[in-house]
This record gives sequence, structure tokens and C-alpha cells, in this order.
Amino acid sequence: MSDRSREYGEGGAPIPAIDEPTVIFMINKSLRHDSSTAEDVYQATRCSWIIGNEARERAFYALGVSNGVVRGAYRIERWRPADGNRWCFDGRSAAELDVIGKSVGRIKGRKGASNPVRIFLDGIPAPTPQDQ
Repeated sequence: MSDRSREYGEGGAPIPAIDEPTVIFMINKSLRHDSSTAEDVYQATRCSWIIGNEARERAFYALGVSNGVVRGAYRIERWRPADGNRWCFDGRSAAELDVIGKSVGRIKGRKGASNPVRIFLDGIPAPTPQDQ
């Protein structure tokens, strides 16, 4: 693992496989790192995103990620339109995933990618031995 990957995921254990369709929302810009509560993480994760119909219809879980680390995990209950062509979801904690604090460094986007929405409609693959 490169130094850049370690910094991105803070050296945490890699995120495990998630079999259900999952959307990762990068919340770096909307989350205060010095005083974030569980409610702050939820609000930063749930609104407001440009996300297509198929992803909204199929996504089961949503993860809020900041600096390569999962900060919140939610089971999506429904989607609501927001301003323009953006959407927000309503959800509840998905503690069953046991992913809070885990690194997403192994599945990060291409270098230079700026889309804050990462869609895994086939789920998140299991880590390989190289990811450990």
C-alpha cells in the first residue's frame, strides 16, 4: 500500500464486502472534523446529491466517507427530491455493516476524480490479501 493510500484511509482496516447495492457519498466538504456528531454525519451524508434513477431505485445502503474513512452507514428507506436535480435520502443506522472507521482506500476513485458519489450497484467487493 502506498503512503498516499495510507494517508487517504488513515491506515484503517479495509472496508469489508457489502453484498447489497451501496452508494458512497464523499462528505469531506460538508462535515466539520473538529466537532461532528452522529447527527452531523447523517445530515452531511443524506443531502443533497445528483444521483440517477437506477441508483436511487436499487441502492440499499448509503455510506458517508470523509478522508477515506467511513463516518456513517445507513439503510436507505426512501428518496426525496431536493433543489434542482438533486436528491436526499431518509434512512436509519446500518450498524449491522460494522464499517464505521474502516478505510475505503482500496476502492477509491481514479486519481483526479471529483464526483462525490460512488455507486456500487453490485455491492462492494471483498478485500484481497493485498488490501489487508
